Amino acid sequence: ATNPAFSDVLASIPVRYPAQLIEAIAYFFIFVFGARFFIECLKIPQGGTDLGLGLLNTGQKLSIPLVLLGLYLIFRKIKALKKV
Repeated sequence: ATNPAFSDVLASIPVRYPAQLIEAIAYFFIFVFGARFFIECLKIPQGGTDLGLGLLNTGQKLSIPLVLLGLYLIFRKIKALKKV
């Protein structure tokens, strides 16, 4: 990188934003965000607070609004990218 003999070669290489790296990090957080809902199935009920809530426990019910918000943001971004 510091050799002057290669300065022309280095100047001809376009500088690019690491989009793949950002995308991988985003997918990791989306996975972690979605995995929380399923991990709640493995937890032991918390002293009567999870009784009588139907098929989902308290943690899963609290995760639903955040999952829906995440999906809304994803679809909104996809729609905005299609317009461009």
